[in-house]
Amino acid sequence: MTNNTSPIKELEKYQSDYEKRAKAIEAISQEITLIGVGGGGVNFLANAKQKLRASYTFLEYNLSQTPNIEEMLLGVKRLFLYTSLGGQTGSKITPLIAKAAHSMGIPTYVVVAFPATYEGGYRKNIAQIALDELRTCAIDHLEVVYQDDLKTFFGKYPLRHYFEALDDYILWNHMNPLIDEYIKEQIN
Repeated sequence: MTNNTSPIKELEKYQSDYEKRAKAIEAISQEITLIGVGGGGVNFLANAKQKLRASYTFLEYNLSQTPNIEEMLLGVKRLFLYTSLGGQTGSKITPLIAKAAHSMGIPTYVVVAFPATYEGGYRKNIAQIALDELRTCAIDHLEVVYQDDLKTFFGKYPLRHYFEALDDYILWNHMNPLIDEYIKEQIN
């Protein structure tokens, strides 16, 4: 049995399928909200905005801009949260956002960076308390990036470039794969 479809018809079908898939991806992307919490989260978000080419919604939560959490989450369909634990804002607010999202029925994915040893015991203690609290939240996914595990990778970067490199690492190795997995599930 031979295929009697002309190459032009095959190409037109491929283009049509591709366009439908691209429109579906765009529609799903509009359901995604990324929130950066605290100084590290806001910096991560700024980096992500420059590098991700999708129509996600980007929101910040920091000390200079503290919206009501429930109001901030109105209309959110799928939430991806990022913070660097160990500071005051990210460590205190991220669990509150996760709990609020759960109570509102919003699927929530959380990626956090745990402080490196050189940042001191005080920051690590704050981070551990926040991480323990996050683990009690009914979130859909929690990933912890331990900065001490990245020493060999980031040892070549001067400190002034370290945080941008960390943001890139978390974006491309943790956050973006989670988002891609969600989009693939929705398309298939």
